[in-house]
Amino acid sequence: MRIHNLYTDAQGQSHFRDVDVEWVEESRAGKLSKRLGSYGAEHLRAEGVEPMALLSVLARIGTSQPVEPVASLDELAAGFGFATFGRAPAHFDPHEVELVNARLLHKLDFAAVADRLPEGATEEDWLLLRPNLVRLSDFAGWFAVLHGEIEPPELSHEERLLVKDAAGIAETLDWGAGAWPALTGELKTATGKKGRELFHVVTERHAALDARYERIHDLARSDRGRAVEFLRTDFAPANEAYMAALDNLANFQTQRMGGVLKVFYDDRRQHFELWFRTGGLEVAFHLEGGTDDDDVAAVLEKKLTQIRKQLGGDVQLEPFGKGWTHLFEVWSGASREPGLAAEAAERLAEYVRVVEPLRRG
Repeated sequence: MRIHNLYTDAQGQSHFRDVDVEWVEESRAGKLSKRLGSYGAEHLRAEGVEPMALLSVLARIGTSQPVEPVASLDELAAGFGFATFGRAPAHFDPHEVELVNARLLHKLDFAAVADRLPEGATEEDWLLLRPNLVRLSDFAGWFAVLHGEIEPPELSHEERLLVKDAAGIAETLDWGAGAWPALTGELKTATGKKGRELFHVVTERHAALDARYERIHDLARSDRGRAVEFLRTDFAPANEAYMAALDNLANFQTQRMGGVLKVFYDDRRQHFELWFRTGGLEVAFHLEGGTDDDDVAAVLEKKLTQIRKQLGGDVQLEPFGKGWTHLFEVWSGASREPGLAAEAAERLAEYVRVVEPLRRG
């Protein structure tokens, strides 16, 4: 294509000269052509592209200058020069326009977009939400998330349990730049197998130790010598194994304090739980299967006086969530210190010892 170019020589005289200009080509599609329906201003406007994003690309493609978002024509003109253009065809990439459009929005001041934002949007809203935008029209959706009512999605039971775990972990996090990876990392640990496996060892060894108490009592009443021997060769090793299991669980719990530890047998919806929540540490047995848990809930309610007598402390039985029930106590003000882990694990083992037979019964 040949165009006429007006230029000024060294003596200040103006002249026209003919210049051959190659077609602008669209990346991956050859020459741009209006007849073939290539990208045009109307199409890009409909796609939500800012005019200055398009101009920022057009002013730099085919030149030696980097393509960057420019917010005003004056700023764009100040850096424009024909000397920067090369002889090769300029390649127009629609995806590059989209990227520049997003980068432009991320740097625009509130005053530049205020008249195109939803009613009630403030400068604080704009500065908070603009890093999430690809097009200005995206703002309305994020604005609704920030200030509107969000319809909760339908979740499966497993998803509800996962969200519950995440909520408990989220309360303990420092909500800085690394909050999301911290949350997902803690959640991965909290829902993994290691904690359940360690706690299973604790309950097994506690049961083995518990069974030896009756034997030692019988021997103490009938044969002092055999009682001493039993203590030394049988009871003491069982007690040491139990304490070692508690130490292992305590070390694990110390590494991931602030998460949720859940222990279950044949049904994950019926589980024993340690959960740091607002106000302290909850030690509990949870029924999270809705109507499927009605029989177990009825047994707990019937046996509540007996359970309180066996466990001691301020044990409560209350509904919560969507048709869930928990038998629990709260250690108000409990802090995430290493010494707490063993104490909490031992208390949860007591819940297992008292409640599990009722659950199975």
